[in-house]
Amino acid sequence: MDLYLHYSRSCKGTTLAGTLLLLFTLLGTSPMWAAAPIEPGDGERATTTVIHRADAPLFDRTAIERAAPVSGIDEVQTNLIQNHAMEQGSGSTFTSWWITGTVTSTSDTPFGVRAANLAANGSAMGQTVSVTAGQTYQLIFQAKAVETPSYAAVQIKWQNSSGTELLYEEKTINYTASGWAQYSKTMTAPTGATQAIVMGYKGNNGDFYLDEVNFKATTTSNPCNLTNADFESGLSGWTSYGTTTTSTAQSGSLAANVAASGAYIYQAFFVTPGHSLTATAYARLVGTPDEAAFGMQFYNSSGQVISQQNVYISGTTYQKYTVTAVVPNNAQYVVVGARKGTGGDLYVDNTCIVSNGVYTG
Repeated sequence: MDLYLHYSRSCKGTTLAGTLLLLFTLLGTSPMWAAAPIEPGDGERATTTVIHRADAPLFDRTAIERAAPVSGIDEVQTNLIQNHAMEQGSGSTFTSWWITGTVTSTSDTPFGVRAANLAANGSAMGQTVSVTAGQTYQLIFQAKAVETPSYAAVQIKWQNSSGTELLYEEKTINYTASGWAQYSKTMTAPTGATQAIVMGYKGNNGDFYLDEVNFKATTTSNPCNLTNADFESGLSGWTSYGTTTTSTAQSGSLAANVAASGAYIYQAFFVTPGHSLTATAYARLVGTPDEAAFGMQFYNSSGQVISQQNVYISGTTYQKYTVTAVVPNNAQYVVVGARKGTGGDLYVDNTCIVSNGVYTG
């Protein structure tokens, strides 16, 4: 059997939908991909790509060993909460969190292996983070109520440099819900605020499970996370082989030209299991490469490929390509980039990878 990758986009190239139909093969050793066109419907262009090995990686292991991930997507996107997924620590300790009352760990978690359980009446756990007055922040967390606590919430206490509370806000959870749910609240730091206490608190009765706490500024200096995402500084920040730059850019002065046989270009990031990532790029072909793809590839701590999500590049004008994937449970880092087989050139420009937060289905 073969592995098929199917996508379709509008005739103007403004949208892209990707669908993978996985039919695995046990034979064949070539990692190259071959494409065969199918008939498009009205107003659409569609292409099916046949990948002759189901396990053929977007990037091979030798290529990945040329560079290691240097940052995390969440960190670049300025999550102010440390150990937000509660994975660091053991027993009743949670690295970077202060605790009052009784807080234990539970294996009942939406992602990963640990979540916090605020068990005793009046239990709390929190962190103090630096903030900027007038800046808008978004609080996002996963929570679950067990046996109907009288009150359970994540609280925000805005303070000035002297520790005086300026404003109190909270996001309560559904006490009667039976499963994990995502909660969010958008707030603006009040005048004079320099720090905020972000804390989970439970009242009487029941348990309050808490996980995946994110507290982020709604804007960031690098919203696309990738260094030199538009290639205006050449290939700076990218790991590549057989790749140069071209003045035929989607915008600006330069784009990447993935040119040689087996050429690739990528960046790597640490990731948080359970989070949804979206990677985008503008790309076009020159000539007829036997394969050209853009996407994400996930690795575990041993450097083994866990999964990948790719889209096949087609067409001689720049189009926007989009790939979305949920980080697997045992993934440590993701590689995002493009690869080309033999023949022709692949131009890539204006790349981006963003976290959509915790995937909720």
